Amino acid sequence: MIEELRELTGIGLAAAEYPMDITQNNDVFVEVSGMLKALAVNLMKISNDLRLMNSGPYGGFGEISLAALQTGSTIMPGKTNPVIPEMVMQVSMKVMSNDFLISTAAAHGEFELNAFLPVIADSLLESLTLLEHAVVLFRTKCIERIQANKERCQSLLFSSYAFATAYITKLGYDKVSQLITSYGENIEELKKALDKEFLS
Repeated sequence: MIEELRELTGIGLAAAEYPMDITQNNDVFVEVSGMLKALAVNLMKISNDLRLMNSGPYGGFGEISLAALQTGSTIMPGKTNPVIPEMVMQVSMKVMSNDFLISTAAAHGEFELNAFLPVIADSLLESLTLLEHAVVLFRTKCIERIQANKERCQSLLFSSYAFATAYITKLGYDKVSQLITSYGENIEELKKALDKEFLS
């Protein structure tokens, strides 16, 4: 049977080294679901980063522009919703929920009965299907269409204290922090003060 399945699927299937384990436990499903959950967590993080970077263009970060796939908002005219990242986040939430369900169902396999295998299989297949479609849409409808807003990124960079970290090696963290506090939002004066301390 295993040889037939290997030939039909092209997958390197093999007999379990300890058959008792696979009839008693559902570890393999929990393990696969855990890997899918890890993917979902990363996809959610990336999606949320893109939503924040796309926010604006005037009242948010505005560092990038996502493709305008759905213009308009229920309460904000002219707004373009980041629908693809939001879709990916919802898929990620569902996959993470399915992972909890799979783990719980696998834990209730009392006395090798494993009565909850149907819900494990259904949830795992759902997670695989959702992620497969979501990743393709994310790449083609969002990632490949991102446009960087160079001027906005430069403006945010030059109006931040990020440049001050270069002075830490000579002046020390506390001194640089003190100067930042002293000059507040006056970036130009802060730069002059840092240069003066650096050269002295």
